[in-house]
Amino acid sequence: MRKTLMAAAGLSILFLSACAEPPSESQSTVKIAVDPTDEEQMVLAEIYRQIIQFDGRAVGIIPMELADDSTKLDVLLAGEANFAVMCAGSLVTQTNPGEASELNRAVADAAEEGHSDNVEDIPLSTYDAAVASLPTVLRTIDPSPAESCANQEHGDLPNNIIPVFKAQLFERGVLRAMNKATRALSTEELDELVKESAKDPDPSHVVNEWIQEKTGMGVALERAVEDDEPGSA
Repeated sequence: MRKTLMAAAGLSILFLSACAEPPSESQSTVKIAVDPTDEEQMVLAEIYRQIIQFDGRAVGIIPMELADDSTKLDVLLAGEANFAVMCAGSLVTQTNPGEASELNRAVADAAEEGHSDNVEDIPLSTYDAAVASLPTVLRTIDPSPAESCANQEHGDLPNNIIPVFKAQLFERGVLRAMNKATRALSTEELDELVKESAKDPDPSHVVNEWIQEKTGMGVALERAVEDDEPGSA
């Protein structure tokens, strides 16, 4: 699976050296940091890569070892990449342990007292805490209903997906497009995309089909037909 996803990234994977910042960050190359050993992260990176590419931006996936969300923050702040997919609960747990403890206590209290309304407020509170933990040079958009980052410590906090990127990286239209795709994804659909990607020699098509079906964005990617494929001209 890991090799298949890496092959699918193909020319999208960038091995970039340090260079001078362009005059306009909103026109600079989008560099998505992703751990190639994490199948969910590879699928999520491909979703955002395609959404960004629809706008005509130069965008690529940069494979690197990323232990957790705090490592991703370090990578973004160091300028090694300018985009990474994180999760609200794990981000708060790693960057603001005190706030994470308070939120975990609220989850436990609400469950013990049977206050379902309070439990339903926890995802928003966790997201707000995650946003507050970001340095001012970084930002995110609305959280996804989908959860990920199960291998990262997050206590009982919801781990809703949030893309994090340099604050001036995108113009409003791209932000709206990313927000639409982010909000359209569910945990079950993410699981299914990972499974289907394992079956397709080019998982980018699985992602593209999902984007079209759920958001109406983009155009169908043409599959290259090998000259020696049976039935081809």
